[in-house]
Amino acid sequence: MSPLVIALTPSSWVCKEVRQILGKGFQKGITLRHLRALVALSDLKLVARVSEALGVTQPAVSKQIAELEKIVGVPVVTRDRNRLYLTPIGIRLADHARQALGQLDRAAFDIEAMTSGVSGSVSIGVVSSVAPTLLPGTIALFKRSTPQANVSVSEGHFVELLPQLEAGALDLVIARIWQPQELAEIDQMALFSEPIVVVAGRNHPIAQSSEVEWADVINYPWILPQSNSVARQAVDALFA
Repeated sequence: MSPLVIALTPSSWVCKEVRQILGKGFQKGITLRHLRALVALSDLKLVARVSEALGVTQPAVSKQIAELEKIVGVPVVTRDRNRLYLTPIGIRLADHARQALGQLDRAAFDIEAMTSGVSGSVSIGVVSSVAPTLLPGTIALFKRSTPQANVSVSEGHFVELLPQLEAGALDLVIARIWQPQELAEIDQMALFSEPIVVVAGRNHPIAQSSEVEWADVINYPWILPQSNSVARQAVDALFA
């Protein structure tokens, strides 16, 4: 899956630089060392930390970044005291580098799995509220049919998991969606639907009433879902 990304900028310099990059034999010159150095620099910011993480010397890291900038033809980092920060093109390259390295890691695992009889791996993203009830039985069923397969699970909000799905870092995402919408190049399937309910403790004054009106609950404190959650959107729509 290769999503189309359109970036709007206040000027046309990015388009000019991209044309410059594509004309310099970018694919022939860049190496895995360059990609690993760029991703590590994006995460760690300091050359000393990058060299430690990669097991190379600091001059070697600086050389790899300099080589990458020569291949690209434009700066990919800016320096502020002893820290390095990625330029806009550096950030974009780091994103692609992270995806490429992730795909290579998965390819290496899959090849090793195939040669040893294992059927491969699957990466699942799931929202925390669904994981405890839905995943255990699902993974158990999957492992019964493919006992040697590898399953990895990442928990988070849907807004965090969706970009990973689009980038290919996740194979599927299980999440709540308040208002389903069309997502380019992503297949969707409804697993179940659930109602929005209001609950209170058995000793709450409201629990002693046989009939409850909305006016009866206004003056009590409420515990609501997080403001950026799908459940909160449903609650807000209910009271709109």
